[in-house]
Amino acid sequence: MSSRKVLVDNLNPHTKKDTLYDEFGNCGNVRDIMLSTGGYAYITMSSNEEAERAVKGYNETELEGNKIKVSLST
Repeated sequence: MSSRKVLVDNLNPHTKKDTLYDEFGNCGNVRDIMLSTGGYAYITMSSNEEAERAVKGYNETELEGNKIKVSLST
């Protein structure tokens, strides 16, 4: 099983890694998170299926007051 990254954009600048682990953990196993101060994060999910579930579940939803965009990372 290969891992797959998703890009989460337009994050609230105060969003913490723990929040992302909690939220995206609902879609599967979160292996790693690279959180930028620029309002985005790369989240590594355990499988392509989990990454797709994260995109479908969280794209264009609100997280900590911001409407986030979630897409599969290339």
